[in-house]
Amino acid sequence: MKTLSLKHLQPLACEAYAGLSIYPEKQGVSTINEFTKELNDDIKNIRRVATPATASENLEAIISKYQRRYEFHLAAWLQSAVQNKSAFLSPSSAYTGSEASKGRKLVLNRYNYFKQWRHRTVNMLTSGLKQAQMQKHPNERKRMQRVIKSDEETKYLRKR
Repeated sequence: MKTLSLKHLQPLACEAYAGLSIYPEKQGVSTINEFTKELNDDIKNIRRVATPATASENLEAIISKYQRRYEFHLAAWLQSAVQNKSAFLSPSSAYTGSEASKGRKLVLNRYNYFKQWRHRTVNMLTSGLKQAQMQKHPNERKRMQRVIKSDEETKYLRKR
């Protein structure tokens, strides 16, 4: 399994930290490395859940789509940080405090949306693959509840 890289987003990350950090290149590289590791861990998790019985071209298409969407959301967050960079700098006369606050909220909301999307998507993919795996093995005995009559002729459920 080859590891994926997000190095092509490094200039955008460095630009997002320009003016906010003493070493924007170092901060940008660190951010990209962190998100690259996160993406690769997500893909490993998805592959681990998918057994060889469910692994197919469909799995590769799912992983490819997840990677593209991950890159899209990461780039959108970094781009919003670039556009609202002045929100984090000391406000000038042309940039009022309320506008700076709105810019900071926009960047934070974009980041939070990205993290929520990632969490939901990974959970959805792994649970979907687990369900597909359960459907591939129909011969497995399933625990069923059975109905037993009591002395009072009422029905109740009891697990075996």
